[in-house]
Amino acid sequence: GVTLAGTTIIVGIVSSANTPPVPGLTLTLAPNPFNPATSITFGGRPDEIVTVEVLDLSGRRLTTLWEGILGPDPEVVRWNGTDRTGQAAPGGTYLFRIFGRENRQTTRKGILLK
Repeated sequence: GVTLAGTTIIVGIVSSANTPPVPGLTLTLAPNPFNPATSITFGGRPDEIVTVEVLDLSGRRLTTLWEGILGPDPEVVRWNGTDRTGQAAPGGTYLFRIFGRENRQTTRKGILLK
């Protein structure tokens, strides 16, 4: 500490060591590879607003599977291999992505067998 004419200034390092880490966004698929459908289990920080979507390998969104506020338990949705219009997607590799606030995201690959 430093004392200046009746004023005390304390110099130190601000640390976030006592701040708990923010849980990451999780996303798993089972089964994978799959035909005709797969279950996607996902989670993260309770009360976080997230979106779960299916993308092709070029990054184009085929469909949004879930949008909402996470609860304390993992969420589960199924993808039946169709796009947002209900058309069957061709067999191949797809990206399953969950994203939330602060650019937090997790992506997994899934293989749709035909």
